[in-house]
Amino acid sequence: MWQSVSIGMEHQGGEHKVYLRLHGELKDRFLEIKDLLGLENDTEVCRSIINDYWIRNRDKFQPKLRHFHINPDGVLILDPEIDSLVQVHVKPDSIECAHCKLNNCKHTVFALSLPEVQKLLQKAPEKFPARRHMGEAPALKGLKKHGNPQFHKSKTHSAKP
Repeated sequence: MWQSVSIGMEHQGGEHKVYLRLHGELKDRFLEIKDLLGLENDTEVCRSIINDYWIRNRDKFQPKLRHFHINPDGVLILDPEIDSLVQVHVKPDSIECAHCKLNNCKHTVFALSLPEVQKLLQKAPEKFPARRHMGEAPALKGLKKHGNPQFHKSKTHSAKP
């Protein structure tokens, strides 16, 4: 089986151009994938392959969020991607990330998945009345509506306090 790949790269401003030459079986595989996806443009095939790989392996690439501290306003989360602590505000009827200004970003999803936060919400329903039952909070309904696959009530993760 003779296979050959030639790759050239070029950087122009914020753009990264890749030139790819395939021969033999790799070329055949590429064309089969192109046909299977129903794409006409080789660049779109490359994008699809990269995106598929990224989705299947995203946990290996993305920096891990870490629980830093629970405070009276909610939760502090360490985000290595922005090299900063992020405050997630937990209010009686909502949750909001101080960094993203959203109720359904990766920080709020992560905060709500922390066992420590789950325990806090269960122990102090008077402080967070809308959160007594996780599915009733408006912010949580928004998360489900956006179909975020990272949000699971029983999610386990490797975050250390």
